Amino acid sequence: MEHAVRFDRGFLASLGLSLAILAAGSYWVFGYAPNHRQPQLRESAAFGVQPSDLSRISRISDVIVEGVVKEVYPAEWTTRNKSAPVNVQEMLTNDDVQLRTPVLLEVWKVFKGRGVPGTVMFTLPGGNDGEVRVSSPFGLTLEPGQRVLVFLSQAPKNAGPWAQISPLYPQLFFVIEGKDLHGPDRTVPRKSVMTQLGFGG
Repeated sequence: MEHAVRFDRGFLASLGLSLAILAAGSYWVFGYAPNHRQPQLRESAAFGVQPSDLSRISRISDVIVEGVVKEVYPAEWTTRNKSAPVNVQEMLTNDDVQLRTPVLLEVWKVFKGRGVPGTVMFTLPGGNDGEVRVSSPFGLTLEPGQRVLVFLSQAPKNAGPWAQISPLYPQLFFVIEGKDLHGPDRTVPRKSVMTQLGFGG
């Protein structure tokens, strides 16, 4: 039986643009009453997370890579006992209580970053532990086999327990399909993004 609430949450002020993305983006936690009626939703404002100008995201990202998703691991709670909090509302007030989904990426091309290995692990905010489902503010999920362009940042040393799963977190990502990049808010031509970022065609 899933529990649910919809909410906005922010992370650490030092996470730069990611704070704005995650604080402004909406999280959904869907819950069902014992009589299986439709879930009650709490509405909150949601703002776009895909700016038209990607130069700032490119500048503050530590790693920008293109690759293929090798594995999407089960979502993990960042609580001490690795279980969902008794009161899911705690996610609204405690940055140490998060549900994160680890993603393993096989790197095909490095646009930014030094010493980037052949595979990198990062975590998406949100996930599904079987009891609680929290949607990512990016509005997209990832699946093995998908080709993606990912803008990643390194968590600061004082980051919360979520960074122990992986210190890399996405500022933004696109799912690549042919000559198109599917982002959180809209689809854009790959060529225009590459040109805008100075990566060539």
